[in-house]
Amino acid sequence: MAHIINRRGFLTLTGAAAAAAALAACSGPGSGSSGGGGVEGDANTINFWSNHPGKSQEFEKELISRFQAQNPGLTVNLIDGGKNYEEVSQKFNAALSGNDVPDVVVLSDVWWFNYALTGAIEPLDKHFSAAGVDQSDYVDSL
Repeated sequence: MAHIINRRGFLTLTGAAAAAAALAACSGPGSGSSGGGGVEGDANTINFWSNHPGKSQEFEKELISRFQAQNPGLTVNLIDGGKNYEEVSQKFNAALSGNDVPDVVVLSDVWWFNYALTGAIEPLDKHFSAAGVDQSDYVDSL
């Protein structure tokens, strides 16, 4: 079954992939964590939590495949973060408590805003710039 994704969904997922690349590029050797996915991490592994919004799992896998083809030294683990944003947030809260967070997580606007205000997540602007991402491709929001 073919999955159609709109521009917003595509930009969200490519933004996540770009962020993952930028974060991986900025981390030093041996600085990786276990990434909250139960997989021992390293600087070449990106743990990506998603609840697959809009049934986007196949598209996420395709983007990961393309990303890994362009970055053969990096591995992306797509980890099911929960069946909805609420479950992802609960799991992320537990990961924060245990200092075992993923490298990339898909959160709803309700949740990421709270995490941004408390400093639990960081803006990706400097990472996007370092990775050469054209920020004009994205809609400026909040």
